[in-house]
Amino acid sequence: MRSTGEINRRRRHEMAWVIDIRTVLLVGAVLTALFAGMLLVVSRAQPIQSQSSIRWWVVGALAYAAGFALTGFRGLIWIGWSAVLANLFLASGFAAFTLALRRFFGLAERPRQLLALVACGLVASLWWAFAQYNEEWRHAATSLVFASLIWLALRTLYRGGNRLTMAQHLTAGYLVLGLVMMLVRVVALLGFGVKVPSIFEVTAIQVTVYGFGALLPVMATFGFLLMCHERGQSELREVARVDYLTGIYNRRAIEELAHRLLTMAQRKTMPLSVMIADLDHFKRINTELGHLQGDRALVETVQAIRRCLRNSDLMGRLGGEEFVVVMPGDNLIEAAVAAERVRAAIAALSLTFDGKPWPLTVSVGVATLMPDDQGFFDLLRRADDALYSAKHSGRNRVSAEGHRPRKTAPVVG
Repeated sequence: MRSTGEINRRRRHEMAWVIDIRTVLLVGAVLTALFAGMLLVVSRAQPIQSQSSIRWWVVGALAYAAGFALTGFRGLIWIGWSAVLANLFLASGFAAFTLALRRFFGLAERPRQLLALVACGLVASLWWAFAQYNEEWRHAATSLVFASLIWLALRTLYRGGNRLTMAQHLTAGYLVLGLVMMLVRVVALLGFGVKVPSIFEVTAIQVTVYGFGALLPVMATFGFLLMCHERGQSELREVARVDYLTGIYNRRAIEELAHRLLTMAQRKTMPLSVMIADLDHFKRINTELGHLQGDRALVETVQAIRRCLRNSDLMGRLGGEEFVVVMPGDNLIEAAVAAERVRAAIAALSLTFDGKPWPLTVSVGVATLMPDDQGFFDLLRRADDALYSAKHSGRNRVSAEGHRPRKTAPVVG
């Protein structure tokens, strides 16, 4: 009869997991290809500027899947396919991932750098597969190439934007693990003399490298998809804050930003002023020239005002032909001088319709922050009162609160 100890050992042996690396490789290839297809499908819902980078990521995932699939057939097909071509596909996949990230962030693509690393991997595979066969050196050399390509992808992620998002950190985390695995493999093969009689031999380093290697592109693709989603949501929020015609802040956005600047100015006892510019006789432009010319007048007015402002000034459209400029750091006199520059710049413009010039002018009201102001609307109301005064004094004028509108030469037309 068998002893209890022998029975327990037999049961533990029967319950032990049997890991087949060939199966891991092929399953990883299938999962990567499926995620690439999923990314391609959802790419249509992503912003246009992200679609080029998504296509390159899909190319990288498919190349990676092809490399893993060919590796999974090692021993069943020629080594030129299962080792050399497989490693070429894997290196190309990592290069495509890096290129996708560079396009995503609008950085210089530097394809020669990526092609050079892919070529190094190909030469190493050919040399240690045919010229001087050495399985350990071939694995170490290609792992070093993969690590270099992953490092370039990581550098791109952390240089791509001023504000790193959670999705970027998540994607980078997967790539960091992949980089560590590649470097550990190089050290194990060259530093500790670990032998690789067969890539399908179940050892700790083999299971770790190929097991994680099967999941790396899947997890990284998921992270990249989250990055695209974050960008799409950010652009939707930006669209909700921008006037569709003129490209400046809409009323809701400019009021929100102005409230923040006003609170900061009150806390630091700094000056802050506002000007409201209203295009004169705009209804007449729409009636006599048409709405397309009216839109053109608004766009040219905004462009002219922008050229007169500083980078710190904020501009928004209150509605119709009325625009507001928030000028942090300007007192009433400085704001009035800026408003006069705006008025003169608009007066120098004219629409050309059927070969005839059509002059443009604006009336401008200016107000500055007072100690008893309860919010931005108090300041805006006083600037609007000054604008009303400029309108009723003959238009094409600048009116500052508490001052008479400044007269200008009459505009004919």
